[in-house]
Amino acid sequence: STTTKSSGINAEYGGHIMDYTTGWAEDLFIGTYKDALKKDYINRVVWNLPVNYIALVRHQDREVDAVKVFRFKRGGLSMLNRFQDMNPGRQIVTEGGPIQESISKNARNMED
Repeated sequence: STTTKSSGINAEYGGHIMDYTTGWAEDLFIGTYKDALKKDYINRVVWNLPVNYIALVRHQDREVDAVKVFRFKRGGLSMLNRFQDMNPGRQIVTEGGPIQESISKNARNMED
């Protein structure tokens, strides 16, 4: 199995162009791989690949401090397909809770 960074939102970066309604369902590149841990980012090629799992990775100051991996209920769809299918809106698309979880002992702000 291959892991590839497909996207990210950086809420701390002033002037970011993505939010939870912009960019996700569009077939386009946002940002650059070089700045993927600093600024908003979508890799259009990876966003179109079929996926069975999703890893939510939290990073601060470009250092990963927490990861959770989930299995999708319905495999084989791309992330673009998943975000374009927003009817009826918010959905529960994973099952069984995290299949992998790792939190750094140096992780900060875990209460939020």
